[in-house]
Amino acid sequence: MKQQVKDYIDSLIYGGDNFQGDIIDLSDEQKDTLVLEWLLAYPSWQDDYIAPCLCNSKRVGYLRLLYKCNDPASQMLKDEMYLSLESTMRDLIEEYYQQEHTNLKPEPFAGYERGQ
Repeated sequence: MKQQVKDYIDSLIYGGDNFQGDIIDLSDEQKDTLVLEWLLAYPSWQDDYIAPCLCNSKRVGYLRLLYKCNDPASQMLKDEMYLSLESTMRDLIEEYYQQEHTNLKPEPFAGYERGQ
């Protein structure tokens, strides 16, 4: 996971938000910030969410503007982007949280054991 996303997760943990590694528990504002940080950290993912008519140099500005707006159309788009990214972000962030902030180690996929 990219460092800027890790930094945001760490800010949630140490910022008094009582974050326990599951993004479902975040507020809508925190989820919006997480999606913005994710898309800024992973520019290749922007291709899936931003119209191709916007050249690469304008995509960051578009994302920042989108996440400042609270009109119904912008909110609907942000909600759909979050829902689309939720399962991937949830798995990776929970794994990061367990590895870095707890003594729990994620269990390996059962098929990785010898002979399976």
